[in-house]
Amino acid sequence: MVRTAAAVALAAVAVSTGSAQKTAPEPTVDLVEIDVVVTDHNGQHVADLKREDFEVKEDGKVVEVKTFLAVSSNGSTRLDDGRSVVVLLDDMSMSPMAANSIKSLANYMTAFAGPGDDFSVMRLTKDDEPYGDSESALGRIAEYQPSPVPFDAVQAAEDILKTVTSVSRRFEEAGRRRKVLVCVGTAQVCNILEPRRWALRSLWQNWLDAVSAAARANLSVYGLVSRRGGPSSGGLVEATGGELFGSSSDLRPAMRRIWEDASRHYLLGYWPTGATRDFHRIQVKVAKKGVHVLTRRVRGS
Repeated sequence: MVRTAAAVALAAVAVSTGSAQKTAPEPTVDLVEIDVVVTDHNGQHVADLKREDFEVKEDGKVVEVKTFLAVSSNGSTRLDDGRSVVVLLDDMSMSPMAANSIKSLANYMTAFAGPGDDFSVMRLTKDDEPYGDSESALGRIAEYQPSPVPFDAVQAAEDILKTVTSVSRRFEEAGRRRKVLVCVGTAQVCNILEPRRWALRSLWQNWLDAVSAAARANLSVYGLVSRRGGPSSGGLVEATGGELFGSSSDLRPAMRRIWEDASRHYLLGYWPTGATRDFHRIQVKVAKKGVHVLTRRVRGS
């Protein structure tokens, strides 16, 4: 989100056009920014869209798109050309037999990182930080092993939500680049469902913190998961604008797609509706047939 200074800047632009009419002042609230990935039926990114091709709704009401930017990044060392990607290894619910598979997937993800990218690897139950160089990333992958502690679904949910919050806060000032957290493991860890707020207050607060921080940072959670247990749709992945890829004989195309999503997106800004609530629901439509739209579905107040 952009602070109230953005409102002053936009108002100044309107005055500088020489309009003789008086205009109403912009709302004194933060501008909401969302990144949107648009692909065609072949999975190729659609790169020729304009501001008027997008319709954005918040809490069911159409909002005007005030700012629009088509962002392209390739991970080079040029200014603003980097991508922010964190690979999170689920070591809570994986069996020892799956460890080699997890390591192989993580190593393949590292192959796409460019010299200008902010790339790191974290293990869910370790004290890893969301930064580091290629050497530390490869070291964490090599040292990865499933936790010997019996799986606890509530503890896993709290751990993943706290991790999303901390990673989002780390990337909040990273500008227009798309930020991605790729969780490699099971869906019951990587894609937990929104908890009922009356069931367990602490878990609900962790969910609220995570999706709110992810929205401010424009961070999306992707899942590379086995089909064993957990939700196959919805959940944390959909809420943050990512995508869930289930196990198959070859997940390499999915990993390439995640890096491509981090490289091509549209950044839209709008003034929020102003309603007071824990969450605001977001919908984005594109005036082009046969396209697939990825964007966050919720944000905090």
